Amino acid sequence: MAGIDVDGISFSYEKREILEDISFSAKDGNFLSIIGPSGCGKSTILRIIAGLLKPNSGQILYSGKSYAAAQPKISFVFQEFALLPWLTNLENVLIGLSASEMTEGEKRGKAERYLNTFGLSNFADFYPNSLSGGMKQRVGLARAVVSEPDILLMDEPFSSLDFLTASALRANVREMLNDKSIPVSLVIMVTHNVEEAVELSNSIVVLSESPAKVRSIVDVDLPFPRVKSSAKFRKSVDAIYSLLTS
Repeated sequence: MAGIDVDGISFSYEKREILEDISFSAKDGNFLSIIGPSGCGKSTILRIIAGLLKPNSGQILYSGKSYAAAQPKISFVFQEFALLPWLTNLENVLIGLSASEMTEGEKRGKAERYLNTFGLSNFADFYPNSLSGGMKQRVGLARAVVSEPDILLMDEPFSSLDFLTASALRANVREMLNDKSIPVSLVIMVTHNVEEAVELSNSIVVLSESPAKVRSIVDVDLPFPRVKSSAKFRKSVDAIYSLLTS
């Protein structure tokens, strides 16, 4: 059972304290969002969880065990797609299998299957510059999950997309947790969008201004799919806004 425990992490850079004693838990089967003021260190937390940065103090536990380097069962989706323009979409997805011991044919078959999962089977041999922003992010998602990780980290994955595209992709990501053919069982997302966090999350970690501390951890107890116009949804959104602005 996958799960992440962030245990008292602090982080500073060039004598500037960015994170101060951050602790929270993300449980298997859940979607957790991290939200806070711009520049407070949200993405830094995500990179520490990914094993890309080392905290000055504290530790990250994955399924109860401490680690300090990138883990094969933890994958990352970046805000700016991070696709290589000289590779086809299929080749970009194959990067996610570069450490696999499968044959080249097996890798290709698996990459094609995940492109199909995200509605891109007809674009495998296209290059990223021929795709819309939403389609590029779908390629990024396919690349992130083709290695079949337990945990998916996402850094503001919808912020550069138009409203309709972002809405469709949010639904895809939420459905992914219920798709038994995709083994991702925990998603941790950084966002600045309160409505997005409430729409997707089981729990939301609200951070203070830098140096960031955990201001509150809010459980969102609403059934999926969530109706944005409902009174309970608006109440949850207002509660998060109040924490951010208090």
